[in-house]
Amino acid sequence: MPDHVLRPFRPDDASAIHLLHAEHAAADLVDARATIEPPPDPDGVRHRMATADWAVVALDAAGSVVGWGSLRSWTEDDGTHASTVQDDRAALLERGGYRHVFSLVEMEHDGSPVRPRPLPDGVTGRAAVVADARPLHALTARVWAGRQFFELPTEEQLRDWLRRSELALFKVATVGDRLVGFVAVRRGPEIEDVQVDPGFQRRGLASALITQTLAGLAEREAGPVRLHTEGHDPAGARSLYERLGFQAVREYRRYRKPLSG
Repeated sequence: MPDHVLRPFRPDDASAIHLLHAEHAAADLVDARATIEPPPDPDGVRHRMATADWAVVALDAAGSVVGWGSLRSWTEDDGTHASTVQDDRAALLERGGYRHVFSLVEMEHDGSPVRPRPLPDGVTGRAAVVADARPLHALTARVWAGRQFFELPTEEQLRDWLRRSELALFKVATVGDRLVGFVAVRRGPEIEDVQVDPGFQRRGLASALITQTLAGLAEREAGPVRLHTEGHDPAGARSLYERLGFQAVREYRRYRKPLSG
């Protein structure tokens, strides 16, 4: 690259990088509707680059920013982790000793009308309320018990989530006083989360919650609906979403490098 020089990222580079993001979105596999890694604004660019392990910009002969690069990783108990959607970055990680361990898959429903399925016998549905934070915490602990790559949110974090949510689109399912499932939607629209109590799985509860939600969004003419789930499908969620009309649109690959020693 004889006509260009590399130098470390500086905060005042963020606006130029943001413009390059917009100009080269297709080539860089930028998804404007992404739910996992949405396109950043200039402040988001500044934060991502400033907190990356390695961040540089390329300057042309006039000193203008014409390219950028960054790598990000994080350390957990089992090793150092990194994530990417791009094949060239994946190859770089693999050459550095990283191994692909799992993927998140972003999926989309076209937003066309869906026939809502009924809730199973004995199950009642209603809109969530902020006071559901405690039973949501208990449900989440049951659903995710023993699963890798998951940290249980606190009850207060769930309470904050409920306060920030549009509760008319946050539906819970109950049996008596017990909360046994929920589906949460945020703007986009995106199905942010779906959970069903292990004791009530394989009974059509998830299908009912999702199809009722899709039907309601179609009535609002909300357009295509996004969600994301684990690509290797350990609990059958991806297969369920596919049966309900969702299609995979992007894969986010996570890599792991064992800690030395």
